[in-house]
Amino acid sequence: MPNTLNYQQKSEYISRILSPEDYFICDIDDSPTILKARNLTASEQSYIKMLYDLNMRQAEDEEIPTQDEVLAIMIERKAWSKELEDRINSFDDDIENQRNVIRTNQFLEKLVKTSKMKIDRMYKERAHLLKRRHMLTYPGSQEQYSFGVCEREKLKMTLSYPDGSLLDSMILHRQEILDSILETIAKSTIEESIIREIARSSPWRIIWNSAKKNAASIVDFPLSRASNIQLSLFYWSNVYDNVFEHPESPSDDIVSDDEALDTWLDNEHSKNSDKSSNAISAAGNLSKHQEVMIPADKEGSKKVYAANPGIVREAMVKRQQIIDDAGKNEQRGVREEEITTKLGRAIAPLFVQNRDG
Repeated sequence: MPNTLNYQQKSEYISRILSPEDYFICDIDDSPTILKARNLTASEQSYIKMLYDLNMRQAEDEEIPTQDEVLAIMIERKAWSKELEDRINSFDDDIENQRNVIRTNQFLEKLVKTSKMKIDRMYKERAHLLKRRHMLTYPGSQEQYSFGVCEREKLKMTLSYPDGSLLDSMILHRQEILDSILETIAKSTIEESIIREIARSSPWRIIWNSAKKNAASIVDFPLSRASNIQLSLFYWSNVYDNVFEHPESPSDDIVSDDEALDTWLDNEHSKNSDKSSNAISAAGNLSKHQEVMIPADKEGSKKVYAANPGIVREAMVKRQQIIDDAGKNEQRGVREEEITTKLGRAIAPLFVQNRDG
């Protein structure tokens, strides 16, 4: 996803993410109330995990069905179908297929755009189907029972009013209030796309680099108490460090596009074994006198041209001048030996096969 936040919004997100506590407004007895939630400690997280496992075992003893068992019942009653389940299971392969289209045709801008749109639609369709299935299988399941117990315990441990006073434990046993608080917390969760945009943004990079990329020196609490969102920010900060410091770092438009950057990262991981990895990486491995024909449309050809080192771009311009002087309309009309001789050296440029003519 391209950048969507202004400087002020980024700064606000940074302050919120780095804080050991988060604030939100929730309706309690029809009265808007500010609540404060702190991060669980590592010990508390371990306790909650054990509590969940314990309640799953107790639910099994009480013969409460699992979500999978409820799903089988829903399929038998035709409230759900095997076809819908197969569709959910097919998304990973379908999305990966479209990513492969992007990897191997990254300079065909129209094709890449179409594949990105397909990926976006598949993500939305999968989310919709998963939500429908969850609504059918979650109520009354072992998972719901155990989750409810654990969430009440977590909120008792971490939730308070701004002055630090704790909520009455009976409030959290009222299902409508518990649901309202959980829904509010869920809506306030920061999406990964926002985390990534923050991690590559100037206001955060200044903080990150000034701290010598040491997460422990940025926050004023032990990293063992860091939330998943904080850990995610530190993780993506390291990823972007590697991207920015790479000798063949991608262009800004790729860095700011999550899907495009993921493709670039995949290519970097596989380029030693995959000869069709991204063209920019391939350019650095060309031997003299070698050309690579890259499929590209009109917009993509500009990126291919920009991907070449300056000396190669200069040679490409000179080569075209020689071709024009020779009165030829096609590059293949001029012998390579003649062009090389006139340039006075052997250059290995990355030429474009332009599909737009």
